[in-house]
Amino acid sequence: MAASSGRAARGHKPFRFDSATNNWNTDWRPLPGQAVFDHNTQKIAAVSRAPGNLDLFVIGNDGGVGTTNGHVWTTAWSSATGWNADWRPLPGQAVFDRNTQQIAAVSRAPGNLDLFVIGNDSHVWTTFWGLHAANPAISLDPIRNDGGRFIEVAGTGFTPNQGVKLGYHLDNPSGGVGEGHPDAFTSDQTGGFIHLIPLESDISGAQVEATDLASDMKATASI
Repeated sequence: MAASSGRAARGHKPFRFDSATNNWNTDWRPLPGQAVFDHNTQKIAAVSRAPGNLDLFVIGNDGGVGTTNGHVWTTAWSSATGWNADWRPLPGQAVFDRNTQQIAAVSRAPGNLDLFVIGNDSHVWTTFWGLHAANPAISLDPIRNDGGRFIEVAGTGFTPNQGVKLGYHLDNPSGGVGEGHPDAFTSDQTGGFIHLIPLESDISGAQVEATDLASDMKATASI
């Protein structure tokens, strides 16, 4: 997986949170994923871009053998979907020294992120992220693979790196309807996703609705 390139280090990042109702957790726990980082040299930058969201950033270990350079890696949490499954690198070719350089992160307005770091040329470098106007759409495709039969739901135009809630019901030839429990997951950095709905029997039709949680816009499709 992509996160494996962030493994040249010594520890998972423990996590603990505070809320008005629960106060402190009883103990720390590691975040999801396989990526690990060096607790002696690498430092986390954390920011909340909007209520119910957290974003973490760190200079990774993926610069190759013999170098301490790496891309900036990130993971995120939202109140709708929880933590991402793993860390991933940000887009771009720029790399920074994980032993000496540190990311600064700020949210100048809800739905915006700005990152800053002193680069290898001694200039301050930056990148940014902002919400895109959502225009969600989905398509459905019955598929079969080694794992069984599925309806593949392909989504485009969703808010990038934000929560998606999927609901559906399936009609079978005998006239029964199988209601699907809502699935929750996160769109990718382009605002797309591929999600599989497992099929346990023949169906005569299916209706699917996907909700872009950032904008509350919905997309529907049927077969």
